[in-house]
Amino acid sequence: MPKRSDIAYQRTGRGAVTFRGPFTGLVQGGRCRIGRGAWKCWSARDPSLDGDGYPVAVTTSRILSIALQNTGRPVLRPLPVEAAELLDEVLAPPRLVAHLRAVHDVAGQLLEWIATRKLDLGIDPYAVLFGAATHDIGKALYPAELSGPGAQHEEAGRELLLSRGVDTALARFAGTHAAWTTEEVGMEDLLVSLADKIWKNKRVPELEVKLPRDLGHLMSMLRGCVGAVAGSRLG
Repeated sequence: MPKRSDIAYQRTGRGAVTFRGPFTGLVQGGRCRIGRGAWKCWSARDPSLDGDGYPVAVTTSRILSIALQNTGRPVLRPLPVEAAELLDEVLAPPRLVAHLRAVHDVAGQLLEWIATRKLDLGIDPYAVLFGAATHDIGKALYPAELSGPGAQHEEAGRELLLSRGVDTALARFAGTHAAWTTEEVGMEDLLVSLADKIWKNKRVPELEVKLPRDLGHLMSMLRGCVGAVAGSRLG
């Protein structure tokens, strides 16, 4: 990986730097950008590259806009500010931010329904919402897993959150959202996993049997409403 001194670069916003230099061959013909001490690389075919093969600048305002403002229909609740700022710092791709906001909104709907029914599940609503808002943050480091299979983002995401000062109890969701088959996973983790599956319009019977039976009707309703618009919002 080249040093900063080897490359001409231009700051495009807080936490975002676009590089213009001799990148050919750095990452299988890809390009790189650095922000707050961390390299971020794109393959040559990455859609975030511009016509000249350089990264399209993802400025702070754009990332925070996707995370916090009303950018589509239906209107989704904004991400927690703490989560939005973390996504900004790691230069999260817009598609990732949009996905996290969608899953966070579904998690919020689940929590509201649980509260309305006065179900005592012994959960921390903030933990569930923060977990939903950051569960895939590791894909900022492994962007290929945004559109393809892979689990490298899971532990990488947990470690990334810990390195940014996030408490272990909140960082854990990055590693547990796809590990709901283990006995150690609690109800909060299951709700984050469920919100993720509902947004993807997927049914996972092995996950659903671990949840209270009362959630069954809500799951079907949300899957129909949310899944129908998932593709159009993230396309």
